[in-house]
Amino acid sequence: MWFDYIAIMAIMVTMGTEKASVAHAKNTLSSLINKVAYGKTRVVLESRGKPKAVLISTEDLKRLEHLEQRDVAPQNRQKILVQAQALRGKMRRRRKKILPDSADRLNQLRERRAREI
Repeated sequence: MWFDYIAIMAIMVTMGTEKASVAHAKNTLSSLINKVAYGKTRVVLESRGKPKAVLISTEDLKRLEHLEQRDVAPQNRQKILVQAQALRGKMRRRRKKILPDSADRLNQLRERRAREI
């Protein structure tokens, strides 16, 4: 996570950032889009001096989406693991016996198949 922040900051330093009012952006949108797409710059759109939105290149968008997916993936895996453990507990209660660990069961099946080959 910290490395991602450093990488983002390095990218921001190498790319220029420009500010424009929303009114100016309305009048020069085509020019601003070209600066973002081809000029390797970002444009912060401001209203009354406060940032409201940012124009970024599709390349930047892909980077941001990639970073978001990397941050969400471990959370999703953790959530799935918790759900699987809860389901396993529910199955144990219903069967009233201990279920073999699926990894152990898979290893046993692999060993049996290896002996048969």
